[in-house]
Order: sequence, then structure tokens, then C-alpha cells
Amino acid sequence: MAVYDGKVWFGNQRYGTWIKAPLADMNANSTSFLAEQQFTNGGSFIKSSFGSTKNYDMSWNGSLDELQVIKDFKDGIYGGGLLYWEDPFAKNILPTHWAAPMLTVRDWPSLISSDNKPTPVTHSVTAKNLPYQSALYNVFNTAETVRSLTLLIPEEHVLRLGFVYSATGTASIKAVPILTSTGADGTPVTLTQLAYNASSLYDSSATFSNVTGAANRAKAVRIYISRTDNTPSTVTIRGGIATLFLADGSSGHGHDLWGTGVQYSTNWSSGQGATGSIMPNPPTIQYKNIVGSKRLVNMSASLKEVEAWL
Repeated sequence: MAVYDGKVWFGNQRYGTWIKAPLADMNANSTSFLAEQQFTNGGSFIKSSFGSTKNYDMSWNGSLDELQVIKDFKDGIYGGGLLYWEDPFAKNILPTHWAAPMLTVRDWPSLISSDNKPTPVTHSVTAKNLPYQSALYNVFNTAETVRSLTLLIPEEHVLRLGFVYSATGTASIKAVPILTSTGADGTPVTLTQLAYNASSLYDSSATFSNVTGAANRAKAVRIYISRTDNTPSTVTIRGGIATLFLADGSSGHGHDLWGTGVQYSTNWSSGQGATGSIMPNPPTIQYKNIVGSKRLVNMSASLKEVEAWL
């Protein structure tokens, strides 16, 4: 949970900052394809997609000074590119299809590329609430693909993640930290192949910190699937989990705001995050009043998830 003193973390891969939290009763809907036809004999035909995109309709009231940064991101003041925010309601901040890759066997977007669709692997044992199927990908790429996943790490937070998967050949899931100090890529981390019955679903090698003074401090992480050479390779991915922790300033260790930190590493939970979004239109601003030096406004803006389908 990335809420901090009534604020949420918002930004792009270049720059992130705390913004005022949206007002209550915000719509956070998922939209799928739907076509419906009513027949003259009273019957009906419905075709819909399994996959869906996240849409966020946000609104705020406050001073223009504290809300202007939202429009600045849309205007490109901090560079172009996709926008990200850390949904304070998401326990597992992975997008739905990264948390449960079996969904990509259907019409959810591939984790590697649009022309690389996986095959299903059904498991006889269900444990830790994990999905009953995995997605088996043949891995042909030796470099990061366009469909990497970006997760922002708010200031003074720690990201922990893990994947239940197996691999053949030289394939693996990798996580690349984006360094806070320079914006450059850090050293890629090869994620541990966790078993479905592992004592913890967090990978001990995959802890990334944006805490002041941390070594290799990272403001974001990119996750992708690749192989290291041309050896025939596969990955079979059952589930993933990613959680943000508040940092303990004295020890550098964290605690998640949803519980003890043990509860959500012991059992899998479905992904409630999103890939990168766009703001189709500039925020709508309504002038309200001037009180002293404060220029009070109402603001509204929409974010629509697009990155997974690029």
C-alpha cells in the first residue's frame, strides 16, 4: 500500500512524486470487449473477452499549487511516456495477468510478445491459493522485450516480489532495478524458481529499496522473461506476487500496511495492479475560490491502462 500522509505515488519511469490522494468513491473499473446481438426469435448472442483493462476516474479538491503536478505529467513537463500510480487498494501490485499467467493462454496479452502465446499446464495439487494452471512459454529472446513490466517504488518504501515458476535451458525471469540516483539500469537479478509449496512466496534475492541511504537505491523495477543464449528454453509460470513495504527508518526493514508481512508471503493473492496507463485528455479544472494565498480548485482526470497491449 503506497499511501503516505494522505498521498499516493504517481509518475512515469523518469520521475515519481507524492500527489494528493484522490477523493473517496473513485471509480476503478475493468473494461473488456463485449458484443451483443438480440435475435428476432427472442434469443441472443454475446461475445466477450476474458482480458480487460483498468480504468481509473480520479477527482480531487484542493489548492491549484498541490494539484498542478498532475497536469504537468500530462503536459510532458517530466518527459513523455506511460503513467503509473500505486493503487492504495492493491495488496498484490502485479497486474492480473502477471500474477496469474495462465490467463495469457486465453486472450490476455502475452508476457513476452504478441506472437508468443503460451500453452497451459494443469496441476493436480492446489496450494497457497495458487492458480490451478501455469503458462508454459517457449523463450526465444536473449534480450529484454517490449512487454517488460514496470513497477514504481515510492520513496522510503521497499518492494518484495517472487514467482512460482520453473525453467529449462537458459531461460529465467529477471528484474532490473532503475537506480534512483541516475535513472540508469542497475544489475539485473535472476529471480529464484520458487516451488508451489515454498515456505515464502517472496524471493529473498528480489528485495528492492527506495529508502534513503540504501545501497543501489531503486525508484522502479522492470521485470521480463529472457534466455541467455540460443539454447532451446522454456519457462512455466504459475503465479507471482509483489508487495510494497513501508521502511523502518532505524533498521531498514519494512512492514506492509495490510498485515504482518507473513500473511501475504505465505499465500498467493490475485494481482490488483496495472501496467502503464495514458491520460487521454488533460485534467478538467474548475475554479472554486481564493482563500488567502490558496487558489482552490476541483480537478478530475482519467487514466486508461494500455501498456500490456503494446
